[in-house]
Amino acid sequence: MVDVGKYAPIIGDDTIDTAVVSSQICLDLFPKAVQIWWGANYYAHTLPPSSCWIVWDKENTGNFADAELAWCSDKSAVRIFKHMWNGMLKDSEHGQRRVHPSQKPIALASWCF
Repeated sequence: MVDVGKYAPIIGDDTIDTAVVSSQICLDLFPKAVQIWWGANYYAHTLPPSSCWIVWDKENTGNFADAELAWCSDKSAVRIFKHMWNGMLKDSEHGQRRVHPSQKPIALASWCF
């Protein structure tokens, strides 16, 4: 039997510390690369200013977040990706179990690339 909402623990996932350190390392090592950092609205104060944020509109209803934000180093405007991801109601990956509560759809990753 599968426990809905039970996920394997991820080390360092309880604070923004890992994301802050990781983003700084990557920005220092790869300053010319286009970088996307999900959840960066929680640590935007540690990132350089950017005109490009990615908004993933989950087309949700209910108690889930309506959207997620990602900081992007690209020198362009804010971009919006619409893709339903509302509990069991999803535009993709039907029948596949999520392995992390903040998991993103493959379609979103493809769109970002």
